[in-house]
Amino acid sequence: MSAEQNPVDVSREGIEERAVQPFQLKQPLFRIPLIFNFGSGAGRILSQIDTSKFNGWKVAVNNSERDLELLEEVNQRICTGEDRSGSGMNLEKARKDFQHDANKIPTVVRERCEKAKIDIPDIIPIIATLGHGFGSGSLPEAAKLLKQKFPKSVLFVFAVTPFSFQGGPITERAKMSLRACRDYGITTTPISNQSASKKLNLAPQTLALSKIYHAIKNEISDLLSSLFDALTAKSGIVESMDRNDLARIWAGESSLIMKASYGSIGSISPKSIEDAEKHLFVDMNYGNPGRNEPLSTATYIIDGPGEITIGQLESINRILVEKYQSSLEMFKPLIVQRKRDWANFILIRGRVSLQI
Repeated sequence: MSAEQNPVDVSREGIEERAVQPFQLKQPLFRIPLIFNFGSGAGRILSQIDTSKFNGWKVAVNNSERDLELLEEVNQRICTGEDRSGSGMNLEKARKDFQHDANKIPTVVRERCEKAKIDIPDIIPIIATLGHGFGSGSLPEAAKLLKQKFPKSVLFVFAVTPFSFQGGPITERAKMSLRACRDYGITTTPISNQSASKKLNLAPQTLALSKIYHAIKNEISDLLSSLFDALTAKSGIVESMDRNDLARIWAGESSLIMKASYGSIGSISPKSIEDAEKHLFVDMNYGNPGRNEPLSTATYIIDGPGEITIGQLESINRILVEKYQSSLEMFKPLIVQRKRDWANFILIRGRVSLQI
C-alpha cells in the first residue's frame, strides 16, 4: 500500500507529534467561592487550608465570640445567637443559636457568588467538629439549609469526630449529629481524631496532646487543601468531570476520602489504593448498601507531573471493582497533569452506609 493510500502515520514520532494536549480552562473546573466551618476545632482546620489558588473565602461560624477571636487566617467570622458565649455543650442551645442567625449563611453564599460573577457554587464545603456543642448542634441545620437554598450545588460535609478519651457522652453527641444529617438526606464525610492518632502512629503515652492535635490538624488540612486544589484546577486537565458526575459520586449516607502522595505519576499503581487507605481516618461502622440498594461508588483524582497510562488506570479500576464491588459506570476519574514536584492520588468512596 502506498503512502498516499495510507495517510495515517502510526510511527512513534507521528503519535507524539499529534498528542492531545491537556485542557486549559478560563474558569476553574469546579467553582468553590467559599468554605464554611462550624465549631472551634473546625475553625483551626479551616485557618490552615490553602485557598489562595482559587480565591476561596473562609467563613468561620460559631456561637462563641471568644473562640472566633482566637482564629487566624479566616476571611469572615459569623457569631450566632443572642449571648454569644458558646453552647455549654448543649446541642439544643447550639441549634437555636444557629437558627437565630441562620439567614446570614445563604446571604454570604450569594455575596461571594456575586463577587466571583457566578450564579451558584459548584461545591459548598463545610467542615464541622462534632461532640462538644456548636458543631454538633448546628451542622445538621446548616447543611439542610444550604441544601434547600442551593439544590444544584454539591454539598461537601466533613465531620471531625472526637477522641475516645473524651468520653461516651461526647461520642454520642457526635453520632446524634451524624444521624440528624442522615435523616435530612445529607451525605457526610466523617474524619476521626481517634482513628487519625492511631494511623499516624502518634504515641498517646508520650506525646503531648497539643502536638497530637497539631499533627492531626495538619493532616486533615493537607488532605482538604489537595482535594480543593485538584477540583479547582484550570490547566492540565486530561480526564475531566462535571458537577453532575461529582453529585453521583458524592452520594449516599456517607462518602469517604483518603490520599497518598508520590514522587511522580509513574509511581501510582493498584498499591496506591492500600497506601491511600492508610489515611482513611474513620472509626464508625461502615458498610456497603444492601442488595436492593444502589452499588457503592469509587472514583479517584490523580494530580501531578508526568502522564498516566491506560495500563495504570485499568489496574486501578480492576482493583476498585474487586475490592468494593463498585459500579463500573461510576468510574469517572479526574486526572490533572501539571508541573509540580509530587503526585497526589485521592480516593473517594461514595454511597457508603453509615451504620450508627
